[in-house]
Amino acid sequence: MFLNCHSYFSLRYGTLPIDDLVEEALKIGVTALALTDINNSSGVPDFIKTCRKAGIKPITGIEFREDDRLLYVGIARNREGMHELNDLLTRHNISGNPLPGRPADLDNCFIIYPLESYPDVRLHDNEWVGIRMRETRRLISSGFKSNQSKLLLMHPVTFADADGYQLHQNLRAIDHNTLLSKLNESQMADPGERFWPVQELKAALYDYPRIIQNTLQVISQCEAEFDFTTVKNKQAFTGNSRDDYHLLSKLAMDGVLERYGKTALKRFNGFKKSWTSFPGSAFRPIF
Repeated sequence: MFLNCHSYFSLRYGTLPIDDLVEEALKIGVTALALTDINNSSGVPDFIKTCRKAGIKPITGIEFREDDRLLYVGIARNREGMHELNDLLTRHNISGNPLPGRPADLDNCFIIYPLESYPDVRLHDNEWVGIRMRETRRLISSGFKSNQSKLLLMHPVTFADADGYQLHQNLRAIDHNTLLSKLNESQMADPGERFWPVQELKAALYDYPRIIQNTLQVISQCEAEFDFTTVKNKQAFTGNSRDDYHLLSKLAMDGVLERYGKTALKRFNGFKKSWTSFPGSAFRPIF
């Protein structure tokens, strides 16, 4: 039932280590859980491993944001779906172009839009509108009252308790370089973004059983996979360790020059010359 959970990999936003997130879910009998950190998927391997140990079905995805604005949550159906989500994020990070308002070519993913900003067009089969618990009363006066065929429950989890919420507030103040007293609601998570017992969630949606059915349907179609038996890291970035060393050295010196200027570079080269003059020095020249 929880398709939008944040760990502390949601930098300056989430508060929970992966182990604590899964432990909190286990306390209330959660059987399936989705990790959707903000604009990254760094916690996915640890999340899958921890969920498997706890007997919880892991579901993975990414929450896409533009500053404080939630665009959509991508849920991977399978390993290929996770590749599609990471590819979308990587292209955005490299190009600097804005994230698309309606992503395309994510055939192995579910895309969940927030209720306040979903596309005003016919949604594709893999597109849904997520509703939070505090938003259910809005259904009474909306077009979704009589038709919930595209609605999912998307109750976010960001912290475990009041102390976690306070930590979250401090992280948001740091992110915005401002005082706690100057933060506004749009810059923070809702205080209710914690685990609720599943039966309470279902009871709150008693008048909207289709939403529960849709959510369970999506959960049933997702499988998170990760091979922990082989090392995924490249042995060498360029093809061999010597070229890696020279590339890293060049990038480091380029950074010194850009950040500190030619004076610092001259001082470093002078230090390098004096150091390598010592007998038995292990200092390796960069240039």
